[in-house]
Amino acid sequence: MEDKEILALYWQRSESAIAETQKRYESSCLVLASRLLGSQEDAKEVVNDALRGLWEAIPPARPQSLGAFLYRVTRNLACKRLEFQRAQKRAPPARLCWEELAEFIGTKEQEPFEAKELAESIRRFLLGLSRQSRTLFLRRYWYCQSIGELARQFGFGESKIKSILFRLRGQLKEHLYKEGFTL
Repeated sequence: MEDKEILALYWQRSESAIAETQKRYESSCLVLASRLLGSQEDAKEVVNDALRGLWEAIPPARPQSLGAFLYRVTRNLACKRLEFQRAQKRAPPARLCWEELAEFIGTKEQEPFEAKELAESIRRFLLGLSRQSRTLFLRRYWYCQSIGELARQFGFGESKIKSILFRLRGQLKEHLYKEGFTL
């Protein structure tokens, strides 16, 4: 079933909308959540919460892409759970991909308006990249894919992936500096 048809089910408040969403997106949401959390159990809970959140959000929300909307909800819930686990000293192993960007994107203590400006600046940076570079950047730093996974998907060696990511981080640092972000 296509996204438009599934969205129509949500608007009709048909419970089959959830079942159809699960068929189409559950496995990829589980992969995303488990990458972030390091636990299949926690990932399953997050995906279930994301599906419930989707049910509560649609309507009134009218997402252009059901998949992107669900991935964002899933990622946000996984990040919240990770934050809670860290506060409870039960954090999974540190996520190297986030640490790679930490010096550029600052900390959570930033003012909300600064965080929005930073997000917009990063969005502009990504739009200026080639499709391949943008995809690689997002898969590493948004979806937290490992270097090995990226190497297999892009058909490159791990050292080449590391080199490309190093250059992209340098370009991001330069871009942010030009836009007035000094972290």
